[in-house]
Amino acid sequence: MKFLKFAYTFDENIDDWIEHKDLPFSDFLHQRKLGDTLKSIILHAIALSDCHVTTYTGLLRTQRYLKSVGKYGNTPFIISSYGMSEIVQAFARLSAVFNGVFMLNKKVKAVAINNEDNTCKKIILDQGEIIRCRYVIASSIYFSQWAELHHKIARAFYITARSINFQEDYFFINDEYKNKQNAFLVVPQNTKILVTDDSSYEISSNVFITQLSERSSSCPQNYFIIYMRSQSLNLDAALKDLKMLENYYFCTSITLNLVFV
Repeated sequence: MKFLKFAYTFDENIDDWIEHKDLPFSDFLHQRKLGDTLKSIILHAIALSDCHVTTYTGLLRTQRYLKSVGKYGNTPFIISSYGMSEIVQAFARLSAVFNGVFMLNKKVKAVAINNEDNTCKKIILDQGEIIRCRYVIASSIYFSQWAELHHKIARAFYITARSINFQEDYFFINDEYKNKQNAFLVVPQNTKILVTDDSSYEISSNVFITQLSERSSSCPQNYFIIYMRSQSLNLDAALKDLKMLENYYFCTSITLNLVFV
């Protein structure tokens, strides 16, 4: 509790962390004499980070989490009703309020880039129209020669007729809604999955799992949407992480051990 109070106002006490700004957040937590369990909870479940995040970023994410608690409900998380398309609709409405312009059924023919500072000079559409701008928001696959890719994201979607097998000793479930639970789970980096009695598999990077039930109005009654996401420098490793967790949550022949780091 003392550390969370500190993190809530960390930007007002710069002298307490500035020397560790660019050092690993996990080392900073260790220096604050936090136990392994508490350190893992703060690092993975509150800061939603891995072992390599810097102290400044970790404190910033922890503060964001704490300031979000109770803002729109009992948890710091919110989800869109009726599926993710509502987020797109919210963006469209907000953009319209600020005089945004939408061009439908248009294809981009070319993008002119300023080689000196890599800013956009203009966009040429398929029928010759020109849009002049300095910035373009798009997938990195369209700008691979300019984009500096630090991580790749692996995703997996599932539609199931039952809730996935959350373990009650590290996930809080309200019995009243156990079969109608919207849930969010973090599987930390270095978590070990016991495949057999003699072999195990170690998760290479954090995996974030979201489960949506009928309470989210995004799937029919008695069905669930499961979304897994992992961000890693190694896409193949991230995809293998998701495959192993798929086997764990939808099969009962393997077990998972949390390893606090």
